[in-house]
Amino acid sequence: MMVDCTQLHDPTHTRSELFGHKKGSFTGASSERMGVFQMAHKGTIFLDEIGEINLDVQAELLRAIDAKEIRPLGADRTIKVDVRILAATNHDLDTDVNEGKFREDLLYRLKKGWVIKLPPLREREEDIPLLAHFFVDKYTIKYSKNLKGISHGAMRALIKYPWRGNIRELEGCIESAIVKASKGKELLFLWDLPDEIQKANLEGKGSEKGLKSLRELEKEEIERILASTDGNVTRAAKILGITRPTLYKKINEYGIPAVKKFNIV
Repeated sequence: MMVDCTQLHDPTHTRSELFGHKKGSFTGASSERMGVFQMAHKGTIFLDEIGEINLDVQAELLRAIDAKEIRPLGADRTIKVDVRILAATNHDLDTDVNEGKFREDLLYRLKKGWVIKLPPLREREEDIPLLAHFFVDKYTIKYSKNLKGISHGAMRALIKYPWRGNIRELEGCIESAIVKASKGKELLFLWDLPDEIQKANLEGKGSEKGLKSLRELEKEEIERILASTDGNVTRAAKILGITRPTLYKKINEYGIPAVKKFNIV
């Protein structure tokens, strides 16, 4: 079971989510509730962003891990539980310990298991295409779209973007672009991405000689799609996710020698 610790806003809510509660144990507790430790008995709990867990609850979390028992809110006895804990965080927990934001004993207990340090996404550029295509497939199915991939220009921008929000930010970016995509669109292009990614892409190129503007990249994408469809405007427009009149307008706007070069129909 997965617990998003960023959504645990206060000690009472956190205790209820993790350990459960009895009816009437706090205002709003209109019925008894089982916590994730009980629900995951003999299984695994993934505590995502464990560094966000309230300091007041961390001692109880440590006891649950060490003693393998919990006490639901309002209960007069403990309950034995047997779970495996996986935890992840983007915090530097050693720094948090020094600043009094995270319990040292809980950190030491977590470190008794396997510790895997994963570099931020911006330092793993080779992973971005794999993740981006995975998210395209995932959300294409979820939203019943027809997307088959990401254009070269868009992928270059994704690779160069710093991704301070790491994989979650990348996933959100792809999902947003797919939600907005027309039903027949087959590729995501640079102009489909959020403004901040387009802006960062252009700013990153501003100080380098020979690099292209967004207009130049769009022109190249249109030329490439027209070439790949043997000049079939209907097919090219569908791949680009725009109408035929819009594509003709862009062909004229960019001065693409369409009829001569692509034998457009």
